[in-house]
Amino acid sequence: MTPTHRARRSAALAVVAVVVALLGGPAGSAHAAFPDESRIDPTSLARGGPAAVLHSVGRTVVDGDRRIRAERPRRLQLIGKAPNGTGYVVVSFGTDGRNSLWRVTRDGSAVRLRGLGQDGRDAQLSPSGARVSWTRQGRDRTTVFVARTYNGRVVARQRYKGILEVLDVRKRVLLSGIRPVRTIWYRPSADSERVVRGLQLVDADLARDRAVVVVRDLVNGYDGVCLAYAVLSDPARRLWRSCTDKPVAFSPSGRLMVTTNIEADGAGTGLLQIRTAETNLVRATLRTRGYFSNALWESEKSLLAVTWQSKCAAIVRITKDGSVHRASALVRAAFGTEGSRWGFPPS
Repeated sequence: MTPTHRARRSAALAVVAVVVALLGGPAGSAHAAFPDESRIDPTSLARGGPAAVLHSVGRTVVDGDRRIRAERPRRLQLIGKAPNGTGYVVVSFGTDGRNSLWRVTRDGSAVRLRGLGQDGRDAQLSPSGARVSWTRQGRDRTTVFVARTYNGRVVARQRYKGILEVLDVRKRVLLSGIRPVRTIWYRPSADSERVVRGLQLVDADLARDRAVVVVRDLVNGYDGVCLAYAVLSDPARRLWRSCTDKPVAFSPSGRLMVTTNIEADGAGTGLLQIRTAETNLVRATLRTRGYFSNALWESEKSLLAVTWQSKCAAIVRITKDGSVHRASALVRAAFGTEGSRWGFPPS
């Protein structure tokens, strides 16, 4: 081979390598893929950096490098940031089932805003943090509340037949439920609503115009139910449908999601899969002999999940470069006994 031919061949190979890298082939994906079929045991993982998302550890709120230990309440669930940097909105759980809404300031002092009533649940913050919405279940009735996080004052309430859950809060409150099956867009400022009967959602995002829709299927469905990922403004436009998978968390851009088995109930599951949201294509499979819970995206390249195994638990970070490590201390905890130790705001 002449020097000229060798030069041309080297140039051609260089071009191929660049093209392959841009297309995400072997030359470009060796360090850009989530680990596949990982079996995760928190007791065997090295400690990495702390979780870089807003979360709580016991009664301490962790916001980046800032750690705020709340004076009260002792048992809290982090809901999100209060507006204008004034602190954080949390919910406390009473032993009698009476939950309360609090604002924890940045110095750790706490102000009780109001009670949420017997069995008050699914509190959701608006993106600005200025309003919070929750429901209270009664006998075949649901009351939905909207309150200001500044002073806890209720600015709207509406009562509906059946069982409803708050899915998203913006200028409108999005609710969905059963008895009867329907989805409701409630606008508190105008005390108006739009109801779509026969439509049940288990997750929704008003900003992205996406929703996870319940599809009745008595032949293939788990307990007669499958799920579809659909356009919220046009639920008949389904991007995919599955009778085996259930989304549990979407990445910040909405391009990726984490799923588990559709039959998984409550906090615990031994399987998580990272998928492309619009196609349901599997990108990685994560397993543990114990349980995962509280999956949350730290970024497009990093997933966090609380993981229990061998009577120990920790926040585990799974990254797109293939690494898996702990993002918290390892604590002794049988599954369920430390279920509220780590709290992430509702996604």
